[in-house]
Amino acid sequence: MEKGDPIYHIGDAAFSFYLIEKGSVQIDDHSGSVRILGPGEHFGERELLQNTKRQFDATALEATTLIALDKTTFEALTKNSLTLGYFLNRSSVKYLTLQERKAIVDRVSPSLRQKRVNDFMRRDAIVIRETDSIHAALKAFKQAGATILPVVHNEMRCKGWLRLDHVFDWMHQGKARLESTVSQLRTLPCTSVKPEDSIEQALLQFAQTPDREMIVVNEGGQLIGTLALLDLILTAAA
Repeated sequence: MEKGDPIYHIGDAAFSFYLIEKGSVQIDDHSGSVRILGPGEHFGERELLQNTKRQFDATALEATTLIALDKTTFEALTKNSLTLGYFLNRSSVKYLTLQERKAIVDRVSPSLRQKRVNDFMRRDAIVIRETDSIHAALKAFKQAGATILPVVHNEMRCKGWLRLDHVFDWMHQGKARLESTVSQLRTLPCTSVKPEDSIEQALLQFAQTPDREMIVVNEGGQLIGTLALLDLILTAAA
């Protein structure tokens, strides 16, 4: 596909699931929800899973190569693989429209939505540095009692989330050892908010990601804490 070529439009029937091999794709619902995807990322699963028409426009932003799975193959894979079905159901929340996300957030009381991230953020978060050994990272996981922790550069800018099960998988597969460095492992993208952001803004972001925790950064982009969805849900239910 060349730059500007449409892949599908809002309202089109959903026939395929796509993986990006090369290039980039913009996903836009024309109501304020825009995502730009690159190599290794995928899209198109939500409408196939829910048997609905396309909710977004998908457009190539540059010369792009896609791998497409037709609807029949996609359904066979998701129905016969619990792991793949679970993964794609989780990833499909990235493609809620802005109106759908607002409807979710509107369930929360106005008083809570108007509060600030600063009121709920967890300060002094335990972090892993990308130069740490895996042995040190495992100690950090144990200290935090967590299964996912942020990985930071020396300037305390977040590189991404490191999952404990990914560490174990890499060690089990012989790809990493206790003395290996965290920089050799794969991290997951992290979503960030600022302390002055409203809880409504944070919830809108939570509604568009399978993540259950976000990093809190200052004006310089440095990590200063984390925000857990669990804390917000328990407050809302109190």
